[in-house]
Amino acid sequence: MGWEKTIPDWKIVVVSDMRLGTIPVKILQHNIQTINSLNPDIALMLGNQFVVDWRDLGKTRCADALDKIQASKVKGVDTMLKY
Repeated sequence: MGWEKTIPDWKIVVVSDMRLGTIPVKILQHNIQTINSLNPDIALMLGNQFVVDWRDLGKTRCADALDKIQASKVKGVDTMLKY
Protein backbone atom coordinates (compact mmCIF):
# COMPACT_ATOMS: atom_id res chain seq x y z
CA MET A 1 0.00 0.00 0.00
CA GLY A 2 2.10 2.99 1.18
CA TRP A 3 1.70 6.71 1.16
CA GLU A 4 0.70 8.28 -2.15
CA LYS A 5 2.53 11.42 -3.12
CA THR A 6 -0.09 14.15 -3.37
CA ILE A 7 2.07 17.18 -2.64
CA PRO A 8 3.78 18.81 -5.62
CA ASP A 9 7.56 18.70 -5.67
CA TRP A 10 7.99 22.45 -5.05
CA LYS A 11 10.86 24.34 -3.47
CA ILE A 12 9.27 26.41 -0.70
CA VAL A 13 10.98 29.30 1.09
CA VAL A 14 9.50 30.35 4.43
CA VAL A 15 10.15 33.84 5.75
CA SER A 16 9.02 34.80 9.23
CA ASP A 17 8.79 37.95 11.33
CA MET A 18 10.45 40.50 9.04
CA ARG A 19 8.61 43.32 10.86
CA LEU A 20 8.30 45.51 7.80
CA GLY A 21 8.20 49.16 8.61
CA THR A 22 10.97 48.88 11.22
CA ILE A 23 13.89 47.53 9.16
CA PRO A 24 15.79 49.60 6.60
CA VAL A 25 14.76 48.94 2.99
CA LYS A 26 18.38 47.91 2.20
CA ILE A 27 18.08 45.00 4.64
CA LEU A 28 14.73 44.02 3.12
CA GLN A 29 16.29 44.16 -0.36
CA HIS A 30 19.15 41.93 0.83
CA ASN A 31 16.64 39.45 2.30
CA ILE A 32 14.74 39.38 -1.01
CA GLN A 33 17.97 38.78 -2.95
CA THR A 34 18.65 35.83 -0.64
CA ILE A 35 15.12 34.47 -1.20
CA ASN A 36 15.49 34.83 -4.97
CA SER A 37 18.89 33.13 -4.96
CA LEU A 38 17.15 29.99 -3.69
CA ASN A 39 14.92 29.91 -6.81
CA PRO A 40 11.72 29.06 -4.91
CA ASP A 41 8.48 27.90 -6.50
CA ILE A 42 6.64 29.71 -3.72
CA ALA A 43 7.70 32.04 -0.90
CA LEU A 44 5.56 31.94 2.23
CA MET A 45 5.55 34.89 4.58
CA LEU A 46 4.57 33.85 8.10
CA GLY A 47 4.45 35.53 11.47
CA ASN A 48 4.58 39.25 12.17
CA GLN A 49 5.50 40.67 8.80
CA PHE A 50 4.00 44.14 9.17
CA VAL A 51 4.57 46.55 12.01
CA VAL A 52 2.85 49.28 10.02
CA ASP A 53 -0.58 48.87 8.48
CA TRP A 54 0.00 46.92 5.24
CA ARG A 55 -1.84 49.67 3.34
CA ASP A 56 0.96 52.06 4.37
CA LEU A 57 3.74 49.89 2.92
CA GLY A 58 3.96 52.09 -0.17
CA LYS A 59 5.08 54.93 2.06
CA THR A 60 7.94 52.79 3.39
CA ARG A 61 8.98 51.47 -0.07
CA CYS A 62 8.56 47.92 1.30
CA ALA A 63 5.84 47.05 -1.21
CA ASP A 64 8.15 47.81 -4.14
CA ALA A 65 10.85 45.63 -2.60
CA LEU A 66 8.45 42.76 -1.82
CA ASP A 67 7.19 42.82 -5.38
CA LYS A 68 10.65 41.72 -6.52
CA ILE A 69 10.34 38.28 -4.89
CA GLN A 70 10.76 35.76 -7.69
CA ALA A 71 8.77 32.56 -7.19
CA SER A 72 7.73 30.47 -10.16
CA LYS A 73 4.23 29.59 -8.89
CA VAL A 74 3.13 32.74 -7.04
CA LYS A 75 4.54 36.18 -7.84
CA GLY A 76 4.39 39.60 -6.30
CA VAL A 77 3.03 41.35 -3.27
CA ASP A 78 -0.31 41.90 -5.00
CA THR A 79 -0.90 38.18 -5.09
CA MET A 80 -0.03 37.93 -1.41
CA LEU A 81 -2.31 40.80 -0.39
CA LYS A 82 -5.33 39.26 -2.16
CA TYR A 83 -5.51 36.73 0.65
